[in-house]
Amino acid sequence: MNIFDYLKHWMIGITNAVIRFPIFIWSWLTAKPVPLETAQKRLLTCYDCDEFDLLLGQCQKCWCFMRRKVQWHNSKCPLDKWLD
Repeated sequence: MNIFDYLKHWMIGITNAVIRFPIFIWSWLTAKPVPLETAQKRLLTCYDCDEFDLLLGQCQKCWCFMRRKVQWHNSKCPLDKWLD
């Protein structure tokens, strides 16, 4: 993967983050956090997934930043890989 591919992924990620920001804020205000152990298990599952971009810390399927998404009770894996 060359630098232009990384820039393309970065721009798509930023665009999606801007679009999803109001949704994130609403879910952040209304959602309950999961226990730390559950969040860690979810994140480890993401690290093992082929759709996870380690450089950006982002899922290439839903374009979410996973270090935050794994913390919330109402969050779901788009590939149904979280077994909690």
